[in-house]
Amino acid sequence: MSGRHGSTLPEMLIGMTLFMLALAMCGELAVTAVRSRSHAMDRNGPFRELVTRFSLLEQDLTDADRIYAPDLHDYAPHHPGSEAALAVALRQSDGSPGVVVWMLRGDEWQRQLYRPDFDPAVAASQVPLDRTLPQKLSHVRAFTIRQLPPGANGGAPLLQLEVTPAEPLHETLVTCVSLDRI
Repeated sequence: MSGRHGSTLPEMLIGMTLFMLALAMCGELAVTAVRSRSHAMDRNGPFRELVTRFSLLEQDLTDADRIYAPDLHDYAPHHPGSEAALAVALRQSDGSPGVVVWMLRGDEWQRQLYRPDFDPAVAASQVPLDRTLPQKLSHVRAFTIRQLPPGANGGAPLLQLEVTPAEPLHETLVTCVSLDRI
């Protein structure tokens, strides 16, 4: 009884051909996955930037010592940029006093640092810091802030923030920030 110890040349060629076809299909799937991920990242980049900027606004208001403008005591929605900008006095990361102004101009959402002697009633004091340029984010359709009535939230003063992006983004960002420190 003799056993078979090897493969014939045609068997090896068929096996190698099948292996190469499987390898080519896996390579095509990998290329498709990379293209799909790249496309999704390109599409989601502006939204991630919007969320990052929205978080910065939320942090500015959490760190606020005072809101200069607009007057939020009427519980009406305000649209910084089309009316008075949102001007917030706060402590900067190095501990020094500062003023941050947020507004929407056209479709650009802007954040600008101002000198600590900022006074909304005195135009001459409204001078941006020389060392900073406005941080701008395009494709924002609406920026709304309003103080919520105290009965709706157990008496705690809350400020509602809402940013609506322009197309192709579809998600409106909304959050509330406590005004206990102000």
